[in-house]
Amino acid sequence: MTFLDSLARCATWTDPDLAKAWTYRERTTNLRYALYRSVEEEQEAVVAALGAPQNEATRIISLAQAAFGDLRGLLAGVPEAFLDRTPAEGEWSLRATLHHVLAAERTYRAQTRYAVERAESDPTLFPPERRPETAPAEVAGTVAAIVALFERERAETDRFVRTMSDSSLGRLTVYAGFTVDSRFRLHRFAAHFTEHTIQCETTIERLGLAQADAPRIVRELSRMRGLHERTTDPTVLATQDATLAARAALA
Repeated sequence: MTFLDSLARCATWTDPDLAKAWTYRERTTNLRYALYRSVEEEQEAVVAALGAPQNEATRIISLAQAAFGDLRGLLAGVPEAFLDRTPAEGEWSLRATLHHVLAAERTYRAQTRYAVERAESDPTLFPPERRPETAPAEVAGTVAAIVALFERERAETDRFVRTMSDSSLGRLTVYAGFTVDSRFRLHRFAAHFTEHTIQCETTIERLGLAQADAPRIVRELSRMRGLHERTTDPTVLATQDATLAARAALA
């Protein structure tokens, strides 16, 4: 069972499920705490990862992975049937919003790369013909397929950002008609995820899909994972995934 599989399963837990007995350190508690214990374990991994040496660009982009984690956690509790529904005529469905977010991830990455690698004689403005293509069909699949696509794109962005020097953060670029530096551009990744995660949350609410306690805890669990998953040892992640999978199977 993957991390997303476990999130999706836990997101379906009802309040009676959360009240079921669970034993931790020879003490009887409940599955609500089992979920919160998973959050705590992710928090512990975040603190452990703080000691890893990172350049400023990597520290900035880690915020984007946390923001993506929040979106991933939100989507884990969304039934497939809701992806294409719209709250009102002319408004975006969840799938349309996700298409936009995916396109932005690719475009922001291309714009940042251009700013860092362009010659001094090249124009500051990103050439529009170099904007990456993102077809709506790319997000036509299931929630799991869409999240997997985002994870691949986020990993590609982060691999590039980890190569950026602190001095490259001062390289100029253009955002919304304003000349800004690449540090500003990197901070846009997380802010853009947050903006459209809130949009998705509002869409879900307007579609009448109530978010119970379990999906809300799952969101925090996924957000915490995003804060450290790029720096934590894969064997540690695998252990945490196995622990969460075992807990997810309890209800």
